[in-house]
Amino acid sequence: MQMAATRVVIRERFSTCATIRGEASLDAIDDHVIEGRYTIDEKIGEGGFSIVYRGTQVATGRKVALKFPRRTTPDLKARFRREALMLCSLRDPHTVTTYDYDHTASGTPFIVMELLEGVPLREALDREGPMRWDRVCKLLRDICSSLAEAHANGIVHRDIKPDNVFIERRGNSERFKLIDFGIAKPMFIVPDDPDMELTAFGETIGTTLYMSPEQRYAGALDGRSDIYSLGVMAYEALTGRIAETPSALCIPPRLEQVIRRCLEVDKHRRFADVLALVDALDQMTVTSTSFARDLDEPIRTIPDLQIINIEGEP
Repeated sequence: MQMAATRVVIRERFSTCATIRGEASLDAIDDHVIEGRYTIDEKIGEGGFSIVYRGTQVATGRKVALKFPRRTTPDLKARFRREALMLCSLRDPHTVTTYDYDHTASGTPFIVMELLEGVPLREALDREGPMRWDRVCKLLRDICSSLAEAHANGIVHRDIKPDNVFIERRGNSERFKLIDFGIAKPMFIVPDDPDMELTAFGETIGTTLYMSPEQRYAGALDGRSDIYSLGVMAYEALTGRIAETPSALCIPPRLEQVIRRCLEVDKHRRFADVLALVDALDQMTVTSTSFARDLDEPIRTIPDLQIINIEGEP
C-alpha cells in the first residue's frame, strides 16, 4: 500500500550541550523575574523546545522548576502557551504539578512547576539497566493514571518515552510522573482556538521510535496512540532495547499479552483506553490465587516484537 509522504520531525534525546540560535538563556531572562518573583539558581535540563532551571519563589522560599522556551518565535510561544494551559488543567499525582504561567517583562513566557527529587527514567535505565517486570507494571499503572486524566480532558500526549517520565523518590517509595506535555495536542477541534493548528497538515512531531503507526503517518490521534507508545516504553524498560530490535524477554505470560496488545499496529486492536489497560494489569494480581498462578506459570520469552519501519507500511 502506498503511503502519502509525511514530514517527520525527530526530537533529540536530552542534551545539555546543544546550542540553538536565539535560545532562551540565563542572560536573556530579565531582572524582574530573577529579582522580583523568582531567583534562578542553575540550569537543570533542556530538550528540543525548552530549557528548565532550578529556582526559588522569593515570597515563599519554595523551590521550583522554571521552564522557558528555547526560542521565542510566534509558533513556539503559542505551543508553549498551549502546554501551560493543558498542564494547569491537570491535577493527577502522576503528572508534574504546575503552579503558574506568566511572561517576563520582555515578553518571554515561562511555566512554574514543582521541583521533583529523583531521576529521569532515561537516566535510570542507562545507569541501572532493565527493570524487574513488577516494577514495570507500576510504571505502566502510574503513567496510565496521568494519561487517564489527560485523555478525559481531550489531551493526547504524543511523546511518551523514558525521557519524559521522572522517577520521584521519597524514602523507600517511588512514584513515576509524566513531566513534559510540550507537543501534547487536543484530540478534538476547539472553535476559534488560535493554537489548534500548530502542527501543519502532513507534519509529524514526536520521537520516531516511540510513535504509533498513525502518528508516524500524520493520522488522526486519540488515546490509543499514547497506549502504543506506552507499550514501546514498557518493552524498553524490560529489555533495555527498543521493540524494533528482536529480543528475548522473560516475564509472566499475562504481561506478555498486555504488551503485545499495546503494540498492535491496528489501533482498534489495542486497549480501548488506559483504564482498560490498567484493568488488564490488575487481573494479574486480582487475587492471591491468580497472582500465584502468574508466578508459578512457566515464564517464557516473548518472540520477536516488530514495530513498523518509518519507510515501510503499517
